Amino acid sequence: MQVFSIRKFVEALSLFFVLIFSPVWTRPAQNPYSSVILAKDISRDEAMEQALLDLVNQLRADPSRFYRQVVEPYLRQEGAIHVTAKYVNSLRKEILHCPSLPPFRSDDRLRHTAFLLASDIVNHQQGRLSHTMSNGMDFAARFRQAGIGCGAENLYTGLNRTPEEVLADWLIDEGVPDFGHRHNLLNPQYRSTGIVVLRNKAGQIWVVEDFGCEP
Repeated sequence: MQVFSIRKFVEALSLFFVLIFSPVWTRPAQNPYSSVILAKDISRDEAMEQALLDLVNQLRADPSRFYRQVVEPYLRQEGAIHVTAKYVNSLRKEILHCPSLPPFRSDDRLRHTAFLLASDIVNHQQGRLSHTMSNGMDFAARFRQAGIGCGAENLYTGLNRTPEEVLADWLIDEGVPDFGHRHNLLNPQYRSTGIVVLRNKAGQIWVVEDFGCEP
């Protein structure tokens, strides 16, 4: 015959409250960018990063409308880069028949790979665009290190450029025979993206957009 013990009951109840209501202490999340120090006149332009992401998703939602509302007005303004009819006609033909595409999901891993390259370009490569870092790590190795098995990358630099101008220049792809920047933006296989924009005090920007296949 079991004897009911008030003392044991109280001890068991106390242990229950300790297990259920004790706070769980966790380490604060580490900032993946904290290990990289940018040159003193360089800073991230997070507002432009968000604006570019919004514009890219507008482009994918309705490519032909984006062409009429953004690209055509850009081609008529003085700030447009020199473009030839070959590239404009190619874009018009492709984008006016491009179907609606799924929006990009913002991905922290892709944003980090983009930041690693952008910071290396401004810190160690005198601002010259390259898909390979100064330590020899190429695009594919950077993606593998981040656990990304399928992707692509767009680069850009310019002075006092707006998000609309950056995206229009990528779409026109003047001087790029395979239209690689344009095809990355309009590729239905790519479903996630990470965009980083660095800016110096003179208004020069460096943009890296990385694309991934994962939904």
